[in-house]
Amino acid sequence: ASHEIGFDTLFMYTWRDRELVLDLLARIGGNRINYGINTFGGVRRDLEPELFSDILLVCDKLEEKISYYAELALTETTLIARLKGIGVLLPEDVKRFSAVGPVARAAGLMDDIRVVEPYGVFQEIAVNPVTDDHCDVYGRTLVRVKEMLESIRLIRLMVRELPDGPIAV
Repeated sequence: ASHEIGFDTLFMYTWRDRELVLDLLARIGGNRINYGINTFGGVRRDLEPELFSDILLVCDKLEEKISYYAELALTETTLIARLKGIGVLLPEDVKRFSAVGPVARAAGLMDDIRVVEPYGVFQEIAVNPVTDDHCDVYGRTLVRVKEMLESIRLIRLMVRELPDGPIAV
């Protein structure tokens, strides 16, 4: 998105940060982009113990960088000017067009399935819902950035609480 609005410096920063995640995904699932680890009832292979500390280290690095981007999104006047009031989708339009995800949440509608109908581990782990009421691209940007921070919180929790046992049932 930053590239599309001419903010190529931010695009390059985030592209660099993406590498941290892709390297971890390659270690977890055997490939940086296409993963073959999920299977019915679980995963195909267990995580190596040394990977846990690396995941937490990447979470620390990403949290610092994403927090900076969140602050940037809240204060950078050029970024705000290019996003605010663009692509307005009011709550009634979100419902009429059946929009979901960050689009709905940026219009103030909580539709995160992990919150409204918890499943699997989300029956045990509370997800902090992220919404915004700007109803535009700016609001959708804020939702996505804040959701990345919430994802880091959830990843840390899951890494620390991951039980031993079968990897597929």
